[in-house]
Amino acid sequence: MHQIGHIDTNDSFYCEPHIHLNWYEITYVDKGSCVVQTDNEQFLMKSGDMHISIPGDIHSIKSNSPSFSYSYASFHFNDENDINSFLALIPFIRKNRIIHIQTESLKRAIEELDVLDDESFILIAYRLFEISQLIKRHYLSENYSKVAYSRQKDICMRIENYIHDNIYRISSLQELENEFGYRYSYLSDVYSKQTGKTIFELFKTRRMESAKLLIKENKLSIKAISKKLNYSSVQSFSRAYKHYWGHSPIISSY
Repeated sequence: MHQIGHIDTNDSFYCEPHIHLNWYEITYVDKGSCVVQTDNEQFLMKSGDMHISIPGDIHSIKSNSPSFSYSYASFHFNDENDINSFLALIPFIRKNRIIHIQTESLKRAIEELDVLDDESFILIAYRLFEISQLIKRHYLSENYSKVAYSRQKDICMRIENYIHDNIYRISSLQELENEFGYRYSYLSDVYSKQTGKTIFELFKTRRMESAKLLIKENKLSIKAISKKLNYSSVQSFSRAYKHYWGHSPIISSY
């Protein structure tokens, strides 16, 4: 949790532009209306509307009615699965900032601010987690599932093409994080669910097929082939090759 609260104000209220660093923020209009500006977009919000902000947003709020009140909460994640699942939602959030979900959890979290005993922070964190899951459910509903599926298929195709084209350059599959902008665990999970295979299996197959082709070409030594495929030693290459193909790598001597 980064911050949480409730503001009851009037038509002169203005929350100046501020940047959201590594957190998400929800703004829920309880009464009246306002104009929320996020980066260069403006959103007219009324009672019952919820606005979702993402890390990196520059955000401001201006009252648009004589009587105006709103609730807000910002949060980030420590769990890797939650981090990755919300990163995958960002394109959908950008397309549809204003949503309508059940807000009882937000109200109860704010009520804990009046108590603030030993259990309050635990309960607030629990309520915010509930809200985050409701937000996630909203964006993964039927309206978005087909787009998400198509996007994941595209990621899988890009992974396969990248490994195929860079088999002689890749020394660790963790490099995929820099190439794709997602944590490796997320990429691995997407690929496994879509194909029934792991990225490591894909990489190993492509590596072994390349090794077999290089041996068949008979232009490089076993040592040179193992180095070309970024094995740490000839021995580790030979063990991997024998385990995959059922025999040791041998260069013809004719």
